Parts: sequence; C-alpha cells; structure tokens
Amino acid sequence: MAEKSVIAYFKTREDADSASTKLKSMRVQDVSVSEFGRYTGEAMVGPGFPAGGGTNSLAALTLNTSVSSNDAGILLAAHPGASGQSTGETVSGHNYLLSAIVADDIHHQALSIVEQSGGYV
Repeated sequence: MAEKSVIAYFKTREDADSASTKLKSMRVQDVSVSEFGRYTGEAMVGPGFPAGGGTNSLAALTLNTSVSSNDAGILLAAHPGASGQSTGETVSGHNYLLSAIVADDIHHQALSIVEQSGGYV
C-alpha cells in the first residue's frame, strides 16, 4: 500500500491537536505535533537572579530562551524582539507543525481535515 505525507502548520496547539485527533480516528498511525520557533534552546523555567549574575544574556530574559554562548547571546539581544517593543518572536504565527504519514487512498480526505481544522498545507 502506498503512503503519502501530510505536513501542515497551525497557529495554535489546540487546532493542531484537534486535527491530530481527527486523523487518528481515521486510523492514521504516524501523527505528530511539534512546536518550533526562531530561537534554539530550551525555554527557561525561571529568570534566576539577574541582578546577581544568574543569567548570561538579555535574550535569556526577554526572549525566554537559553543561550549557548556569549556570542549567541549578543546576537539574540540585538534582535528587535529582545527590546520588548515588538509583537513577539513569531513571523507568521504558524508555530505548530503537524506531520503525518497516511495511506494513499485517504490522502485527500486527510488534507481536507487538516485545512478544516485551520491548518496551512
């Protein structure tokens, strides 16, 4: 049986999860939802103690990301998002990726479900 892939972008985790649930009800086995952003690293749990040197970059505080080196911290802090005067880090707002492997005979139906759930294919 031939298989095809479905890759779609969503604005909210809820929309992506809804589409994932609907695809799983069609017996699609391989479905995943993941979040991605512009910045690498894990989100910080807490700011630590910035006044006492508990952070290594302005970007770690304002962009909520861990910084791997001083050079990366300087570059990230130079971004307009670090100033607090931008609307956020997202460019299009479609930060949730749904990927699925579906059977060839239900590919069009799966695409329709994704689009009806607010996905951008």
